[in-house]
Amino acid sequence: TIYTGGEFRQDETIHKNEVIKKTLHMKNHKLTIANGVSLEFQNASKLIVEDGQLVIGDNDNTNITLNFINKNWSENNGVFCYRSPVRIKNATIKNASCGLYSHISPGDIIDGLKTDNSHTGISLYYSYNNGIDNTIIRNSQFTNTQLWGITMVGSKPVLHDNTFHNSEQTGTGIRAV
Repeated sequence: TIYTGGEFRQDETIHKNEVIKKTLHMKNHKLTIANGVSLEFQNASKLIVEDGQLVIGDNDNTNITLNFINKNWSENNGVFCYRSPVRIKNATIKNASCGLYSHISPGDIIDGLKTDNSHTGISLYYSYNNGIDNTIIRNSQFTNTQLWGITMVGSKPVLHDNTFHNSEQTGTGIRAV
């Protein structure tokens, strides 16, 4: 599954560097990307986590990279999570149309994420569930974004100690609707 893409059928941990040629889909399970792993996503592939959980790194020196090679606007490559909590600790997501898209999450904890060369670093869509938003984005860096470092619709995350660098002239650090 890791080499060729496809749907995971149980909880899974990726422990070593991989080149992914087709979209990886985790549904109803937990996907963990271990410390020190580099994943290269080719052919406009993406990582989708649906009704499960995504954990990227677990300590201060994780050195994890998810490289999507080329931003793809029409196919929206990047990390896409639907109704799934995301935990990211010191990881880099680069060359993605959307670094992380989080759709109706019960709460994401993002600490030390670096996005580079993306249309959008993080997109939050209705994480404000029942009047509560448990999403925290801290110590993160958004570099070379063409649209937004962080964009949110119906979301009220806690943001602190984040930096935004080198957005194109039309780029915006934070956009809230």
